[in-house]
Amino acid sequence: RALELELTESAALDSLELTVQVIQALRALGVTCSIDDFGTGYCGLSYLNQLPIDALKIDRSFITELSGGSDTIVTAVIALGHSLGLKVIAEGVETADQLAYLASRGCDEMQGFLFSKPLPADEFVALVLARNPDSFLSGLELAKQPGPEEGTGQAPLAAFAADDLLFGQGSQRGSDGIGVGDHHRVEEGFGVDLLPG
Repeated sequence: RALELELTESAALDSLELTVQVIQALRALGVTCSIDDFGTGYCGLSYLNQLPIDALKIDRSFITELSGGSDTIVTAVIALGHSLGLKVIAEGVETADQLAYLASRGCDEMQGFLFSKPLPADEFVALVLARNPDSFLSGLELAKQPGPEEGTGQAPLAAFAADDLLFGQGSQRGSDGIGVGDHHRVEEGFGVDLLPG
């Protein structure tokens, strides 16, 4: 499972029957699917049971407002996701207090600026190597983006599984597309977005 697609609630429910068929076909190919920004759309709870998804991603607005009253909602979403057999991911984690709260509630994965801000590819490699010098990235040479004077007919880099991007000690994972922690056990990690560099 090297690729995860995120659907917003409204996109997933636009044509429920078609969405279910497409998600089932994607899952047959090994693609995982999640509902992104959960809690901000129009997803009725009955639809969650019908969608063949793997994860719920709690919208960052709930994480930002943990101390302002959304803690009950976050705890309920985590419990709901787990009761449906789904992984629960919190978006927008920016403070150690948020991390501690989510970990204490059993949130499976977290992503946000607490772990890392979006990075250009070369800085991402340096960050991963700083945490895990034995990473598969240690022998990787970054391909230079072709300039306007260079041709674009070059072969793309070989594909690799997203699991190969996992770093840290033991079972840690990083995310903003790459995940943090293990099911029911959150550990320190960090997340990145790759930016064209």
